[in-house]
Amino acid sequence: MYHDDQDQTETKTAIPHRNTVVFYHENAGNLGLRLNYFSMLYHEMGFNVLAFAYRGYSPSTLESGSPSEESLKTDAKLILQYIKSNIKTEDSSIFLLGRSLGGAVAAYSASLEPQLFEGLILENTFTSISDIVDDMMSFLSYFKWLILRIGWDTNQIIRTTKLPLLVIGSVEDEIVPAKHS
Repeated sequence: MYHDDQDQTETKTAIPHRNTVVFYHENAGNLGLRLNYFSMLYHEMGFNVLAFAYRGYSPSTLESGSPSEESLKTDAKLILQYIKSNIKTEDSSIFLLGRSLGGAVAAYSASLEPQLFEGLILENTFTSISDIVDDMMSFLSYFKWLILRIGWDTNQIIRTTKLPLLVIGSVEDEIVPAKHS
């Protein structure tokens, strides 16, 4: 949890009257590369930021396993447990924010415990891995069912999610085409 409050008397970690963003990161890089973004969310926009690395990302790769759709879903469930146990929500709201792959994981989290959240923000998130294959490697479209080991059907999850949704796309994203937004 990114915040500057050193004098907390409660066991809950959220600062009263301050909303929280749970950040689900993209496939590339590490959380250290996002510190300026977290600082902006905290200092300029007034949000607490809860950010975590999925298993198989960052230096803990050997200790915590490798990334897969199932392992990221397990991580999503664990972060939901953490939120329910540690983040005070009576006087603040929690929003999910996912970028690219993180958008798929955030949408999955929203589908599991929608009552915990006030909204879902998806930034440059794909509709599904199958659709990404069609866009990036169209020559594999007829054979993708043989090679795809993950699905991440974000579009299907979003259809059943009742949370307010903000979708952000960029024509300059080199991985996820803006039409996925």
